[in-house]
Amino acid sequence: METIGVKELMDKIESKKGELLLFDARGDEAFEKGHIPHAKSVPETALRERVEGLVEKDREILVYSKDEDCPKSTNAARQLEQMGYRKVKRVPAGIEGWKNAGHETVVS
Repeated sequence: METIGVKELMDKIESKKGELLLFDARGDEAFEKGHIPHAKSVPETALRERVEGLVEKDREILVYSKDEDCPKSTNAARQLEQMGYRKVKRVPAGIEGWKNAGHETVVS
């Protein structure tokens, strides 16, 4: 499974904005308290219902969760790959790495 760092994620957000598929795998409640800009809440437990049939299989999808120790982004990325999505990347640093790098989060 491919991974990207916080810097590369920031570059993608700045260049792709509306086209970027960035999924927060933590859960709706955590998402509402703060998430990376342009992310969508797609908890690993509701992934199939929220994604299947709505996203083209060849679109790049980036997935994050809390931090490197949280398995949710890995589980979500594996599920997406099993569903046939071919360009799935995980952001191992998660939202904690994003905040530690000095970037802002958005509250819903």
